[in-house]
Amino acid sequence: MSPLRSLWAGLRALFQKKQVEQEMDEELNGYLDAAVKDKMRSGMSKEEALRAARVEMGSVDAVKEEIRSASWESTLETLWQDVRYGLRKLSQTPRFTCFAVLILALGIGCDTAMFSVVNTVLLRPLPYPHDDRLILVTETIPRERVNDDQVGYPLFLDWRQHNHALEAIGSYFSDSDTVQTANGPLHVQLAYASADYFTALGGSPQLGRAFTAQEDQPAGDRAVVLSDAWWHEQFGASRSVLGGTLKVGELVYTVVGVMPANFDYASPGVKLWLPLGSLARASYMRNRDVRFLTVVGRLWEGTSITNAVNDLNTIQARAQQAFPGTDSGHGTLVRPLRDYFVGSTGYALLLLSAAVVFLLLVVCANMAGLELERAAARRHEFAVRTALGAPRHRIVRQVLTEIIIVALLGGAVGLLVGRFTVSLLSSFVRNTMPMSGSFTFDVRVWCFGIGISALVGLATGLGPALSAARSGVAEKLKQTAATTTASTGRQRLRRIFTGAEIALTVVLLCGAGLLIRTLYALLKVDPGFRTDHLLTMTVSLPEGRYATQQSIVGFFKATNDRLGQLPGVEQVSAVSSLPIQSGEAQGQLTIENRPFRLGEAPSASFRRVLPNYFRVMGIRVLSGREFSDVDQGKANGAPMVVLINERMAHSQWPDHSPLGVRIKLGPPENEPWLTIVGVVADVHNTRLELQPGFATYEPLAQRPRTVMTFVIRTDLDPTVVAAAAQVAVHQREPEAPVFDVMSMDQLIGASVTPQRINATLLGSFAAMALLLAATGIYGTISFTVGQRTHEIGLRMALGAQRRDVMNMIVGEALRLTGVGIVTGLLIAAAAAQAIQALLFGVRPDDPLIFVTASAVLAAAALLASYIPARRATKVDPMVALRYE
Repeated sequence: MSPLRSLWAGLRALFQKKQVEQEMDEELNGYLDAAVKDKMRSGMSKEEALRAARVEMGSVDAVKEEIRSASWESTLETLWQDVRYGLRKLSQTPRFTCFAVLILALGIGCDTAMFSVVNTVLLRPLPYPHDDRLILVTETIPRERVNDDQVGYPLFLDWRQHNHALEAIGSYFSDSDTVQTANGPLHVQLAYASADYFTALGGSPQLGRAFTAQEDQPAGDRAVVLSDAWWHEQFGASRSVLGGTLKVGELVYTVVGVMPANFDYASPGVKLWLPLGSLARASYMRNRDVRFLTVVGRLWEGTSITNAVNDLNTIQARAQQAFPGTDSGHGTLVRPLRDYFVGSTGYALLLLSAAVVFLLLVVCANMAGLELERAAARRHEFAVRTALGAPRHRIVRQVLTEIIIVALLGGAVGLLVGRFTVSLLSSFVRNTMPMSGSFTFDVRVWCFGIGISALVGLATGLGPALSAARSGVAEKLKQTAATTTASTGRQRLRRIFTGAEIALTVVLLCGAGLLIRTLYALLKVDPGFRTDHLLTMTVSLPEGRYATQQSIVGFFKATNDRLGQLPGVEQVSAVSSLPIQSGEAQGQLTIENRPFRLGEAPSASFRRVLPNYFRVMGIRVLSGREFSDVDQGKANGAPMVVLINERMAHSQWPDHSPLGVRIKLGPPENEPWLTIVGVVADVHNTRLELQPGFATYEPLAQRPRTVMTFVIRTDLDPTVVAAAAQVAVHQREPEAPVFDVMSMDQLIGASVTPQRINATLLGSFAAMALLLAATGIYGTISFTVGQRTHEIGLRMALGAQRRDVMNMIVGEALRLTGVGIVTGLLIAAAAAQAIQALLFGVRPDDPLIFVTASAVLAAAALLASYIPARRATKVDPMVALRYE
């Protein structure tokens, strides 16, 4: 029979059962009549012929059953019967069903939520066409630099003009400026991008266009492209925005386009794009030693990364010959764009995914133990079914069907839990990883959730199903609920599952402990300044109204004095860039009378500060002096001075004091000489886990900046002073945006957000696993007590004390826990090496963490076994012996 005819016949048998049965009866009766006639022709009477034909054909019902079983619809119908029977059996044990669905939903929900994050960040294609050909191009420098991923504008122009491996190459750098809006001035993150940046990424505006080559020139028309978020926030997604104007800083730009919502993957947080070429006449744009651009490109189809590296290195070799002072020894590094933006996030995600898999395995072991107990309680039912002719594979299929039903129910609830968890994760990790606002449940995630549910059902049900069908019929029928003791094989299997739960839980507890200790160690790091009762807020002056050094310094000094008069304020100062915050300026260090070999000059960060900054921050001055009002800079007839940090002093002047030595920061041919007048204590200027680098400080009056951050020491809660401080600034300058208003404690807390996320998530998984392990131990011991009621009664009748029974039950639980803990510690010791890159201030094999995790689990096991052990001590010996 052809497949289509077989399918049609099967569907008719399912949905037109009466008609098919009638046709089968007619066919069998026709066959019987033909057989009778044939025998009558051979000389038999009608009665003899009928009897002989029926004997040959056999039982009509058996023939019908044989015909049905030969078709696929019979298997489907039998499976449907198993499903209906399984649903009835599960409805008879609602507490077990609800508990099983709950723990499965917990494991599957967490697993699905984490897969949604991994799918978004690591598996889903980038939101650009030809994403597999998108690359990041950086410059390799033969000495340590902070901005290794940045490229200078002249080198970018060389690459763009002479390369043959890239279909398009573009660049951008992030900045911020004041934008005049209908609600007043706002300080906005923006980016200066080349016109071919949009071409390289393949981003097509959803409205209007991107920059033209003419606009990407120093004298080109001023054009601005909006992000989707800014378009919605400020213009209500109105299409009439095209052709309108926007004042950025002191310049007016014409809106020419709006990018789609997913375009800013490569530049998250950017609200506006301005033409990079409009800045080409600036001195820093022409300096080959100033590197600040992020360069992206798209390979020609069929071109490999190796070919691109060779091509760009050839261009850079010519640059080295032309500019040996700045480009000597430099090379090119090309990486897939995804690898750059995912960075260390991918490593952390994979480790958290492994933790979720461990949690799911704990759930599977727990479920397998529960199903073993349930199968053991139904052994009499299975014995009766076997005695009535049910083959073993039907018993196995029935048990598997019921477990898969529970797994699918758990998976359905787990998918709902997963969707809710994804929303929580999205808000919890916002702005800490790529696409954190785009975690969604797409088709891949739904399929993963359904598939993992079915897989969990098979994994947890196979052992109990085989165990249910293994014992002999006579053995099962002889046993009763009161007298039987579980078989040795079933006991061993249950102990294996419980031991696996314990071992996996130990691994999660140890991992969580290491990450929690890391977070604790980071928060205990001395940042080099006082963080308590310190309010910070950044002010950006409109450059058009503050075009002279005197006006800038005058504003910040006057505002500083006004803030110092606010109630609750003790001291005030200002700094160009806060500690524990990225974005501080970097410069090449030049020391008078000490020439460095080519490419070996160290770098240092530099900040501009108002007088009193070090006292407000609690930074110790180790030698020399602080700045004072006399440090006004060369323009006011004062010497140019600088303070340096302790590490720089010890590194560059290990044998004598650096006071009085002159240095330059930046290109030596452009920068003035600065005289060192003091040395201050080291401060963690970037991240708490990194050692302080070289740092310098200049007085603001020496080289003013229009963007400064006030630091306000109060004797109150900083948030109480925040509103009054902002009002004080706006009273002096209504058009100056005030932003990033937060306490220093909040800033420190934000700096350890990745570590807090890792510790919180893994700690949550470990807590869930601990609860499940305790439940598994309780279930195992409770079931064992129930099976051994007769034995316990006999022991007590022979003189055993309740204390003896308690010790026997609890001791058995602790022995089982001990084996699981030892196994788990061995696994944890190996797994800890995998998370070493995420640790700080703690060894991967820290004995305190391992001992604490073991003690917590042992305590949970003791508590979980105490309840069934206490119940065992209350067994009445006479009742236990008489009960049968």
